[in-house]
Amino acid sequence: MGEIVFDPVHSRLIWGKTAHEFQIVQRASPNNSFVAVRLYQGLASFVVQTLHIQTWKEDMPFLYQDVTEVYSGTCREM
Repeated sequence: MGEIVFDPVHSRLIWGKTAHEFQIVQRASPNNSFVAVRLYQGLASFVVQTLHIQTWKEDMPFLYQDVTEVYSGTCREM
């Protein structure tokens, strides 16, 4: 699958040579998970992808839901 990198400053998910713009729904804190969504914007807007990271710690699991597949992995500091 390759490495998935999320750039919270620019709200971009980078996967290989592809970058997608996301909207941050909830910022991470000691009490909250990080949640970001990618929206399809047309006649109607809807969420097409979701990125969910529990309170960030080294080796903490993350979940990435694409249109037809769900991926998981572990966080590491870049």
